[in-house]
Amino acid sequence: MSLTPYQQSIVKRYYRNLDGLALQKLGELVSELALCDSQKKADRLWERASKSMKNAGMKPEDIDPLVQSRDVAAFAEVVGRLNAR
Repeated sequence: MSLTPYQQSIVKRYYRNLDGLALQKLGELVSELALCDSQKKADRLWERASKSMKNAGMKPEDIDPLVQSRDVAAFAEVVGRLNAR
């Protein structure tokens, strides 16, 4: 499949901004977890958070304790540090 120059530029911009998109998703997950009212929804959100942290380049040994603790404040702090990089 051949892409037009316009389509190629869209794909390039997407991949250029992939890190920012991952960090934005993590920030949104912090908000959703802080407002979450059911355990079932929280479980799904923590699974998404784990996958998003892996996509953002975090090491599994840093992710697993954070997800197991389910500490939203600690998660927010980690996301803040990732954004500061």
